[in-house]
Amino acid sequence: MIDRCAACGSKRLARGHVAIGGWKWPAGFYAPGGVASLGKYASAIRAVACADCGNLHLVASDVQALGGVYEEQRSSSLQLSE
Repeated sequence: MIDRCAACGSKRLARGHVAIGGWKWPAGFYAPGGVASLGKYASAIRAVACADCGNLHLVASDVQALGGVYEEQRSSSLQLSE
């Protein structure tokens, strides 16, 4: 969990979610691939904004899904070193 702004160090953080303006549909993190190469949905995105400097932090909601995306990408490419 983010408890401090990475840019200025402030603890005054506002939490919310990222949405497409007007429709208010939540945005998401998409892995490469999927139908017509539009990407495969992996996780919703949460947002944390600093009330002092305005810096915005984006955080994936489903960390387990991202682990699966990482492993899939790692296994499909040549790995010479860790």
